[in-house]
Amino acid sequence: MKIEDLPENTHLPQMVASGFVQLTASFGYELDYSLNSLFNGLEKIFEDQRLAGKTFTIKAEQEAQTHNFENGLASYLGETFVQLYHGQWSGFFSEKTGMNYYTSSIQFGDFNFQPFAYVTYRMSNGAQDTGDLKKLFSRIEKSMQDGINYKKQEIQALIDAGKIAVDNEPWS
Repeated sequence: MKIEDLPENTHLPQMVASGFVQLTASFGYELDYSLNSLFNGLEKIFEDQRLAGKTFTIKAEQEAQTHNFENGLASYLGETFVQLYHGQWSGFFSEKTGMNYYTSSIQFGDFNFQPFAYVTYRMSNGAQDTGDLKKLFSRIEKSMQDGINYKKQEIQALIDAGKIAVDNEPWS
């Protein structure tokens, strides 16, 4: 089955985010889908070794699904942006985190944000490489607000000015 043939199930990230809120509450965190909860709560959760490897179960589509810490973290990050900036989840969402890296994202007009890509990269490389959540937010806030992919526009302007060469035949 091809990725584009997978059914959309865009309600699941919301449910997983809610399960993640419950999991983290049992460790003393209060997440409320605000920027403050990202910058103060979620930022600390990234580093909290007590949560590494934790799983939680949600009831979805007539069955119980078990999700890991990484799925919860990315779902909560994404759902916070969805609620604050009126984005829409798109694609297919799976219990398998690695698959979500490729199949699940959030649309804000022409701008596409992939919370699973950010979380996976951040957990693999650390905040010193990816930047913390405040840095992420500062890079994407205007695109989420306006629904415009400003980075894509900047790159296109460089291509148009001849400052970046593009290989239109990547197979050669």
